[in-house]
Amino acid sequence: GYMTMRAPSSIPDVIDFFRIGGEYDYLLKIATKDMASYDQVYKRLIEGIELETVTSYFAMEAIEEQRAIPLF
Repeated sequence: GYMTMRAPSSIPDVIDFFRIGGEYDYLLKIATKDMASYDQVYKRLIEGIELETVTSYFAMEAIEEQRAIPLF
């Protein structure tokens, strides 16, 4: 199934959750107030799920955001 749907869907800090093509399988957009909060979300996400690898990227500054992407 999709990364055990309960994990991302039950965490309020997970803003978006996509299954994607390319090098990675899933993309989650997570908004937390600080790195300690991110670490808590990360630990909750990986709890009980065997993942080969997890890669994180962090936004340093929002240049433009909340631009809707039309999905058809």
